[in-house]
Amino acid sequence: MKTIRAKITIWFSALFMVLVMVVMALLFLVGRYTVYSSTQDRLRELVSANVDELEYIEPDEHWDAERGDVYFPWGEGTLEIDDDFLTSANGVYVSLYDGDSFLHGEDPIGLGPDALPLSDSQLRKTKYGRDEYYVFDMRVPIEGLESLWLRGVIDTDEDVPVLLRVSLYILIALPILAVLTIYGGYRLAKRALQPLHDISAQASSIGSGSDLTRRIETGRESEETQRLVDAFNAMFERLHNSFEAEKQFTSDASHELRTPVSVILAECEYALSEDDPAEWREALEVISRQGAKMSRMIDDLLTFTRIERGTIAVKWEEID
Repeated sequence: MKTIRAKITIWFSALFMVLVMVVMALLFLVGRYTVYSSTQDRLRELVSANVDELEYIEPDEHWDAERGDVYFPWGEGTLEIDDDFLTSANGVYVSLYDGDSFLHGEDPIGLGPDALPLSDSQLRKTKYGRDEYYVFDMRVPIEGLESLWLRGVIDTDEDVPVLLRVSLYILIALPILAVLTIYGGYRLAKRALQPLHDISAQASSIGSGSDLTRRIETGRESEETQRLVDAFNAMFERLHNSFEAEKQFTSDASHELRTPVSVILAECEYALSEDDPAEWREALEVISRQGAKMSRMIDDLLTFTRIERGTIAVKWEEID
């Protein structure tokens, strides 16, 4: 049979662990959403940032070929790709296309416009081989370069290791929290039930002893515990009064019965010492009267007992 302490500990631990698991599941889902959102945002930001690294140089403009930038003849002028143009960063690969023709950048999976048509400012997911990738295309909004496109590609699972680390932390934290929860529930239940143990010990001590004048004493307890203490003390008070009444009743009954018994014994001794039949008859009459008195007293005792037990109906009447 489980104790109340064990039941409280089990229920508290179970409810708390369910709550913790729900919170951790929500954290995992939020973390998963955040990780994938971060991957998508990083892709958009790098493609958008590379647009600013492109410039069309008019034919009559002067440009320095030693700056480290990349130059392509473009129309009547020149296409300049600044050296800050990032072809790859944080798992994002960016490539520059003129229509369907590759011009510059990195495309490690060969996902060109022929495999997936260009679509301006739309984030798409595509499967290549066994892996899935996010693809983001942007038309270059620069005068003279309207036919150019930037395409960014990133593996959808690029940031999964971060999510796996979060999951690992959750799995490590879960058993630790379980142990702490069970211990905390046990301590809480023990502290909450300690007054009941004290009350039980005092009640057992009073019940096993002969002094029913003792009462259960407590310090500052809760209202519920105090009501229990008051109920126990009231019960001990009633028991004490009942035992006292029983002792008084026994004393009174013994006193009342002692008189006729003494008379009967005295008359018997007197009759035995006499040889006169008249004296015997007188003694027997006295014995008969005292016996009848004892019989009435015994009937009264039986009646009181039956009244207390509720085995007979009592008809109450008003008297002077």
